[in-house]
Amino acid sequence: MKELLEGCKMEVKEMNVKMVLHGIVKRIDNDLYKDENNRVMHKTEEFRDMYFNAHNGFLPDDIIYEHIYHIISEIEMYLRYKEDECDDIDDLIDELTEEINIEPDQYTGALLDWVSSNLNRYAIAEDLYQKGYKFSSLFELLQEAQSTEIEEVKMSILNDLREMFEEEVLFLFLCK
Repeated sequence: MKELLEGCKMEVKEMNVKMVLHGIVKRIDNDLYKDENNRVMHKTEEFRDMYFNAHNGFLPDDIIYEHIYHIISEIEMYLRYKEDECDDIDDLIDELTEEINIEPDQYTGALLDWVSSNLNRYAIAEDLYQKGYKFSSLFELLQEAQSTEIEEVKMSILNDLREMFEEEVLFLFLCK
């Protein structure tokens, strides 16, 4: 299977990696929407595995869906306006890892709502505190904990996007 995928990558070298990945991200972006209560929802089950992976097994969680929504929107916008061509998915994923950054909440009330919404979030903050990180305030600790959660969601999404890209390349190759 790996040899077949490598052959596909060589065959599709002329294809712009950014364009293929952007097509996948646009499909995900179109699948996500906000309902009348401003909750992030998805229309289909096509990307269910990606959503599940991003939740790290804890479904459903409105805050994680918000992270997914913002991360996918940022990736879509970045790929839309990126001018450079790209012929290696790993390089593009590394670039997205560096370039896509979602800021934590800026208000104490929002951070307290975030941490109190799920005991796993308390565990993230507790873990940072136990590791001896020096924070000047509870606010700073909660922001760092929320940033940690957002980063985990982003990395999960980027890993799944790499897999979706490889599946798409394989599909395109087999359809040739």
